[in-house]
Amino acid sequence: LSSQLGTLGRDFLLLLLVVLPLTAFLFLSVPRLSEPLWGTRDDRSSARTGISDSMSPGDITELLGDDTPVMRVTFTNRTPPKASMYWRGPVLWRFDGTTWTRSDLSQRGDPSARVRGPQTGSPGDVRYQVMLDATDRRWLFPLDFATGFPSGSSRNYEGVVTRDRPVRDIYAYEAASALEQPVPVSTAPATQITDGLRLPENSNPRTAALAQSWREELGDDRLTLAQRALQYIQTENFGYSLTPPPLVGAHRMDEFLFETREGFCEHYAAAFVVLMRSAGVPARVVTGYLGGSYNDIGDYWLIRNSDAHAWAEILIEGRGWVRVDPTAAIAPERVDQSGAAFGGQTLAGDSPWLNALRNRADALQAWWNRTVVRFDSLSQQSFFADLGIDPGDWRQLSAWMGGGLILFGLLTTVVFLLQRRREPRD
Repeated sequence: LSSQLGTLGRDFLLLLLVVLPLTAFLFLSVPRLSEPLWGTRDDRSSARTGISDSMSPGDITELLGDDTPVMRVTFTNRTPPKASMYWRGPVLWRFDGTTWTRSDLSQRGDPSARVRGPQTGSPGDVRYQVMLDATDRRWLFPLDFATGFPSGSSRNYEGVVTRDRPVRDIYAYEAASALEQPVPVSTAPATQITDGLRLPENSNPRTAALAQSWREELGDDRLTLAQRALQYIQTENFGYSLTPPPLVGAHRMDEFLFETREGFCEHYAAAFVVLMRSAGVPARVVTGYLGGSYNDIGDYWLIRNSDAHAWAEILIEGRGWVRVDPTAAIAPERVDQSGAAFGGQTLAGDSPWLNALRNRADALQAWWNRTVVRFDSLSQQSFFADLGIDPGDWRQLSAWMGGGLILFGLLTTVVFLLQRRREPRD
């Protein structure tokens, strides 16, 4: 039995000696498509994303236990503070008392309200490379505010960058952002003000009365009113909870602000926007991701579904839409940590070696995505150029392919002869 196993093992190694190099040669040499062949999928249901085009209380909270990677980001000139990493996704305007959704203008995708790529940004902007996992959606989630984004994508009047077609495979692109820059009001300013003030009729009367009392006391200075709302959240015994009491009444913002006073980021973002609108300040909800975890093995930042976040923006005349994160008023540590870590759901426990093992595994996955999955026609042309072969010259390509096949043919013959030299055994 040991002799037979030894023979099988030797045969297997000889087979690998031929098959593995031949596979690598064909992978590098066979003409590639413009999109990568490896990883191409038709099954939309297999992709997932933590962000949708609507938000209800509890939606983002459910993502804290989901450590599915969303994207891997490598900064090329400088790395911003983690607390400044707001990865912008859909902007939500319409509120029916329970759910936030996008506006009519953003859903129509008006071409006149878009800036098309490629855009390169300004010299002082933060620059980075993104490897976005398949989401089956068109959002690219750049850092706020995006000034550089690739061709085949555009930035709308809300500052949201979308691709012309859904991201159904791993998508690599370069981007640039001007951090902390307000989103300018470049399209339909009257519509933005109207949408930024709209509230359901006869809803949340206590919230409306509180905000109107601030207006009467402080005047119409929008930043002052925003500071008053943040102060109210800080001083009125609010709590940050991943399992807040459910909001089931007809006036849910009243219920949250005056009764339960416990919630997650979507609770605070929604309540802040309703307070601002009730005080006459145009405001909107922004969803996306916050922060991420640094992988020192691969030297990149990994953003997961558990980093999903919601914040608010208010319209300041002469400046544009300015970010206000009410979650930082009640739980500033949430801005400095990932959602999973804050919730006590550390992705690899408290063991350093488990975290290091996880980082190594993800770095290997990132290498596979970059080297194999994303090996497309451009990557192949770069490979041939490094070898001194002109990818446009069919003679040089034929010589490369012919020489490689002859070499592997000789190797196969040698392996075959080595196997024939053995004496037959009963």
